[in-house]
Amino acid sequence: MNKNEIIIWGSGSSGKRYAKIVESFGFKSVILSRDSSGNQFDISKLELENVFAGIISTPTIFHAEQSIELLKKQISVLCDKPIASNFKDGNNILKTALENNTKFHVGYNQRFFKSFNIFKDNEFGIPLKARSVWAEDIRKWQKNKNFIDSYAVRKDLGGGVPLTLSHDFDWWLGIFPDLKLTKLTKSTSSKFELDIETYFKIELNGKVDCQIELDYFPNQNFREYEVTYETGVLTYRPFENYLKFMSNDSEVINIDIGNSWIENRQKSFISTFKYFIEDQRYPSELNSWEFGLDALKIACEVESTNE
Repeated sequence: MNKNEIIIWGSGSSGKRYAKIVESFGFKSVILSRDSSGNQFDISKLELENVFAGIISTPTIFHAEQSIELLKKQISVLCDKPIASNFKDGNNILKTALENNTKFHVGYNQRFFKSFNIFKDNEFGIPLKARSVWAEDIRKWQKNKNFIDSYAVRKDLGGGVPLTLSHDFDWWLGIFPDLKLTKLTKSTSSKFELDIETYFKIELNGKVDCQIELDYFPNQNFREYEVTYETGVLTYRPFENYLKFMSNDSEVINIDIGNSWIENRQKSFISTFKYFIEDQRYPSELNSWEFGLDALKIACEVESTNE
């Protein structure tokens, strides 16, 4: 029997994006959404004989439960980042994938940015230090929707800065895997009555030390990734589609990374899905970073640590 259906658990913007990607690869997308009473979809009601794989695109708080339910049925899973809202649940996903020998991938799409892989390839010599800033006004993320209702600011849905913006932990841990949390400052914006901290300054230490700033309410949107090497500095600014290396003698190398941030981002989701479908490895062959556990661990430590 030719299994040609991919179920997408979640009907929000992420689920709809993946539905288009799934269909562009020749699969049939089946979107699972809440019922009229707001209850989660009951997977027992779904005929699974034609299901090739599942994609989890629901709020983070549901990721572990839904991933585990599919993995127990030996359905391969691609789960939006982060894979869970706490590290214990993340480990339970890994345990289930191993027990059922069923593929599990995490949707950290920025792993497929050309810029990330240039940083990871480390062609500019010995790295000395790293830093990144993700400052983006959450009020402008979703048009025609009050950000107060967004999962990104609701702890009850697995939201908050460290989990929602955990891409940056995944980015640096993919390059410098020995990084550990050593110092943290955080604060809450006085502009809004929120039950979360909205600004974080995080120091991770290893062979190469790394500083990360995450901010939901900046004065202006800004993203930047930078590594200082013995030979110069490599700087990436996603919104500006800017990747440059400046040597210590002030020679500037402009590196082509594609036409635009929007196009690169869309291509990264396509690449994430393609890699998931084509990867033939068993769960036991993936390391903890590939599985999405490393970023989750740091995010949870940042969330739970008192200053």
